[in-house]
Amino acid sequence: MKKQKNNSHLKQQYIEVSVSKQEIVRMVIFLFLFISIIGFSSYILTFGFNNFIADVVKYVFNLPLAIIYLLGGTIIHELLHVAGLIIQKEIKPSSFKFGISSYNFGPYVHCKHEVKRNFYMLSLLLPFVILGVVPFVLSFSVGHGGLFLFGSVFILAASADLVSALKLLKYNRNASIADHPDVPGFYVKKAR
Repeated sequence: MKKQKNNSHLKQQYIEVSVSKQEIVRMVIFLFLFISIIGFSSYILTFGFNNFIADVVKYVFNLPLAIIYLLGGTIIHELLHVAGLIIQKEIKPSSFKFGISSYNFGPYVHCKHEVKRNFYMLSLLLPFVILGVVPFVLSFSVGHGGLFLFGSVFILAASADLVSALKLLKYNRNASIADHPDVPGFYVKKAR
């Protein structure tokens, strides 16, 4: 389990930007409403309710398959965070720590080194786009309810990442960002 640490040394050099559970819940509600009202309605009008139900039965009620998709997607989600940061040449595979968070009991990946804002932004958004938006949009082009559900679940799973990305927008693209070691969020290095 990830334990809360004393980060006073970080607070002297950095501005702490954390994401509260309330902000995550608000983002989940917003995304859920968008997916439910706009996405689901559009999908049903385009492909029909029976098509959707057939895919739900095929993918969701097949418990072993559903577990494989959820676990596999979760692992890929964390690895996509790594991919977004590792393209910065100073970041090596040993720069990352993986674990289970005591904050939300979910898996996490933590980068131990500072990165530029745009690399951090890329790292935050990759899982949302690749596991969420792409399958969600693709489901409309092929009429596949399973892709719709998979994309919807991983759009919702990226809620904390999206809140962090929105908070990150207000900082200069050249800002140095340190991943928060304990909770969703980050530190921005103070200008000297």
